[in-house]
Amino acid sequence: MTPEAQLRQQLGIPDSATQVIILCSTAHLDWDWLATFAGYYSSDQHFDNYTQHAVRDVFALAAKLLDANKSNTAQACLESNPSQNQLPPYYYSIAEIGYLQKFASDQPGFFQTLQNVGWLLRIVGGGITSPDNLLSHGETLLRNFLIANTWLLSSFPANPSSGLPALPPLQQVWTPDDFGHDSQFPILMEAMGLQGVGFSRIPGDPQQYNTFGQANSGLSGRTTQTEMAAWLLVFGDENGDNKGVDFIWQAADLSTTVAHFMQGGYFQGASITGTASIQQYYNTNQGASPTPYIFVPVGVDFSLPVTNLLQYACAWNAANFDSTNIYAVAATFDHYIQLVNCYKDVLLTRSSNPDPTNNIFSFVPTPYWTGCYGSRPAIKIQHQQATRALLGAEIFSVVAQFLAVPDSGVVSEECGQSLSYSLDDGWEALTPSTHHDYITGTAANSVYTGEQLQYLANALCIGSNLLTKVQQEIASMVEVTATEDQVFVTVFNQLGFARGGLVEVAAIPGFTPFAFGDENGPIGPVQISSDGTWLFSIPSNAPFSVPALGYYTYYITSDQNTTVPPFDADAAGTLSTDQSTAELSNAYVSATITEAAAWGIDTLDALVDGNSQPVLSGAANLPIYFSDDRGNMYKFGTELGQNFNEETSDFTLSSVQLLESGPVRARLNVTGSYSINNANQQLTREYQLVVDEPFLRMETTGAAPQPYSVFVAFPFSNSGAVDSIEHGTPYHWDTKPAQPVVNQQVTWQPPFFEATQQFIIPLSGETRLGAIYHAHLPAWAVTADNNSLIGCLLRNPNNQNSDNDGGDPDPHTVEYALRIPQGLDDPTTGTPLRESLSYTTPLAALVAGSSPAASLPSTFSMATLSDASFFITAVKPGTVPEQTEGEIIIRVYQPTNAGQSVSLTLPDAPAGQQWAARGVTALELELDANKQTTLNLSVTDNQISFFAERALTTLALSLSEIPG
Repeated sequence: MTPEAQLRQQLGIPDSATQVIILCSTAHLDWDWLATFAGYYSSDQHFDNYTQHAVRDVFALAAKLLDANKSNTAQACLESNPSQNQLPPYYYSIAEIGYLQKFASDQPGFFQTLQNVGWLLRIVGGGITSPDNLLSHGETLLRNFLIANTWLLSSFPANPSSGLPALPPLQQVWTPDDFGHDSQFPILMEAMGLQGVGFSRIPGDPQQYNTFGQANSGLSGRTTQTEMAAWLLVFGDENGDNKGVDFIWQAADLSTTVAHFMQGGYFQGASITGTASIQQYYNTNQGASPTPYIFVPVGVDFSLPVTNLLQYACAWNAANFDSTNIYAVAATFDHYIQLVNCYKDVLLTRSSNPDPTNNIFSFVPTPYWTGCYGSRPAIKIQHQQATRALLGAEIFSVVAQFLAVPDSGVVSEECGQSLSYSLDDGWEALTPSTHHDYITGTAANSVYTGEQLQYLANALCIGSNLLTKVQQEIASMVEVTATEDQVFVTVFNQLGFARGGLVEVAAIPGFTPFAFGDENGPIGPVQISSDGTWLFSIPSNAPFSVPALGYYTYYITSDQNTTVPPFDADAAGTLSTDQSTAELSNAYVSATITEAAAWGIDTLDALVDGNSQPVLSGAANLPIYFSDDRGNMYKFGTELGQNFNEETSDFTLSSVQLLESGPVRARLNVTGSYSINNANQQLTREYQLVVDEPFLRMETTGAAPQPYSVFVAFPFSNSGAVDSIEHGTPYHWDTKPAQPVVNQQVTWQPPFFEATQQFIIPLSGETRLGAIYHAHLPAWAVTADNNSLIGCLLRNPNNQNSDNDGGDPDPHTVEYALRIPQGLDDPTTGTPLRESLSYTTPLAALVAGSSPAASLPSTFSMATLSDASFFITAVKPGTVPEQTEGEIIIRVYQPTNAGQSVSLTLPDAPAGQQWAARGVTALELELDANKQTTLNLSVTDNQISFFAERALTTLALSLSEIPG
């Protein structure tokens, strides 16, 4: 029996059915939006004239319906008024596991019912929350699913007492309410070992433009460059060909997933009343369904399960099946994708980089709503900071365990409500921030201040304190021999590649630093910063650099007779006597910041072989105040037909200070105000240039007045118009034309923003004009004249859609950097990402050798890779019971978009032990047998060789006793 025939038999679908309507009972359960998680769980909410039912009641009713119908048979239901024993089983789908965890502890009786209905319950989505996949950090996005699935595996029995088959493993992801989608999301899907994904909001769907209408009405207002994604899926090309809401979604690295677009919205079937409703669903969907199966989601935000869903399906079949051979069945999205997957060979393949000559068609899932990219930057900042801290704490916890560093005890500083906490606590506090109304900044103000910022502060506190604690433990155990004029510091690198760069050390009282070095002698000078800390810059080349996932120990000397090797050029700063012009320069960059340019960047030149080459064609980093009076936290006013017009204002200087001038760092601070809307808006800009860095660092601190969004622009040199961009995504990168989709009916006006991660590079033809590096400023675009990059720093628009609390009046400090084009390599080399990560993840330094029992070596690396373009992105203890507990998980990223062989070097195994390795999914489960074969993994001593077929590879490592 074929897989399709088996599925049809399980669902009671007659062999003669030529088309099947799948009615999927589910509900969309926001972690937080207009109410908090606790509020949504425990009580009904009333918004916009409809009731959002308490999650507790939603799950309780689902449990009752599943239990009442669990003994039903899956025979074909062709009775208009069937009795209970003639009904098929009831199926129900749950996506948001955070709520299921709460239900398990709050309602153990009902949860036991769910545990015992076996395969009648389906997990689709399967994360702690339904996550945004554009703005979330890629690793935190994975942890959202890993943590949830680990809990599911330990909470549902392998043999339910009902005798039904067990809860099936997670196979499908449900992202119906995301405001656009990462073009590279199939990378994460394939890395997790999952099969399919369902979504609703893509460019051109009815919820975005209000122009799509019914499937047979056409789209009023075609697009100027490429067709919108929704149009292509539903109506096809200009000939009506190459359509289909089910397709193979392919990423740039050739990862794939089965994809389904819900053209009628994720709430299409929520108002089902009987056969007439089902007929309407069929009419809407069948024309774009490329297989015999038609999917209808039955549910909406916090909706109760439809009690009579089985009866509605039976009534349809009784009235229509004999004459049409169209059968309706209550089933799940999991069933649907498994059935569609049986037709995988005939589905179209779609990608954000189409190649019609090879039958790869277009699917560009952004832009959808882009105002959310810039809304509430505090959330974006702390989400990224907490992720970096928790990743670092994990990495050095593994290092400490391998080196047998004694644990000095729990941290006493309070984080949230706990005085004793773990890495698990940190991730549990952080993963909810991936929610599509959390990281996006689109929740109600009461939720933002009363829940979201508190969760993030707790996650950041836990991660930062655990990271500092484990680094202190390691540093204290490093063996050093100091003289009177020396102190030793251990510098930690949590990134998965060796690097140098800026180090900032807390001052030691009574000691005046002069230079730093290692066992081979002096390396460079030490600068005392304007804040009193010590600064030095480590060369990026071996043997001076800090190894990947490890540490290196340096001495700092106070001996002013030390001969210090010179830099090619110090990071120098000058401020003219009339305080009208400042200049910052090092060996790569020369920047002038002037009064004439309102204390923006007047000029920025790349220094190459003694020659200056201009990078900019005009003043840059000037705040652009856009009166965003039609915008809200989801959408810029430009998305609603408002022209993008800059509101100009003169800058009034309060102070300009050259805070530092080399040799390690030059630093300029400018404070003043702009008069906007009859009020003075305070703004502080800081510029920093670090020796040996090919980019200018910037910080802007201020608040956006209401109703304004605040942007900055960077006009590049007149070498040609920007016609494409390359930018980072949560776990990869993409390239796109500089002019995205335009909706002519709503008269969108440029710019249109992309959700960028870590870097964005504008290109003119094949020429890279520069780059912006950042960790938490995703909203970047190309201006209407195709000459400048423009980014959103701050937002405080008029309204918050369903909530009248308003926007975001708080001040924020946002950080970004402008990189020169010289030496800026293709993203396939990993260079842009490597430089951006080094900028956003500073090296950390702590005093070494304070423990009397210090015995650790002066340098250590947990793992290194043979290919410089590869990265190790995570090192963590295995956490899945009976799968990876006791193992070390290492995740490897490679940006090349082509399979590559690589070797991983580990520390020598302890005496009498040996390393072992195997491939696992990102959910820490067994790899598919074909994937394991393709991995071609081999272990020789401390060398692990494997073939990285895709962008992400996850390995499970272990130590075992050598036999005999």
